[in-house]
Amino acid sequence: MLNKASLVFLSLSIALELALGSSVELVSPKPNDVLKAGSTVHIKWHVNDASTGPIRLQFASGKSSALSIDGIIAENVDASLGSYKWKIPSDLKAKK
Repeated sequence: MLNKASLVFLSLSIALELALGSSVELVSPKPNDVLKAGSTVHIKWHVNDASTGPIRLQFASGKSSALSIDGIIAENVDASLGSYKWKIPSDLKAKK
């Protein structure tokens, strides 16, 4: 069971902001949401710049000040879609 939703949240937030270079609001998952390995999570965000290009979604572990990227969820996602459904791998282990 992946209990570190905040790690996914932080990584997504950072990846979106860096890729977009504009104001991005991550809607879900929330920092304390519990994500289960093998389940599907609907990642949602709002973009304030309509001219934004494709983005990369990543997940990470570690402290928010020193995140370590653990993997890529998706690449070349159209930011204007505002959401992405991610099937969490059933063998994904929570990290500290």
